Amino acid sequence: MHLVEIDLLRAGAYTLAPPYHVLVGEVGAQWHYMISIRRADEPENFLLYPRTIRERLPRIPVPLAIGDREACLDLQAVLDQCYEDGAYEDIVDYRRDPPPPPLSADDLEWLDLRLRQLGKR
Repeated sequence: MHLVEIDLLRAGAYTLAPPYHVLVGEVGAQWHYMISIRRADEPENFLLYPRTIRERLPRIPVPLAIGDREACLDLQAVLDQCYEDGAYEDIVDYRRDPPPPPLSADDLEWLDLRLRQLGKR
């Protein structure tokens, strides 16, 4: 089994395959989003890509069949296309604070500045 997990939820039940305590021990707890990749031929190993709201989502290797070369997936490009296709710019009210869980004061300040730069506030 090849497994690529992408968790872009900021709240709710923990859904990634690596145990949370292992993940925090490996990369710390200062992330908003986590991408986790596990290959069938190395099921005990995970490639982890922590990201904060301030960072671009990465290009990640996507495991194919065992022995095949990996494909490269540009997660930010995929998210950008979904945002455009879903017309979220017309739906989301960026003048409001983000939904829970709350961001730190520094992240809220950064977000406010970024949304002002984009003309959304």
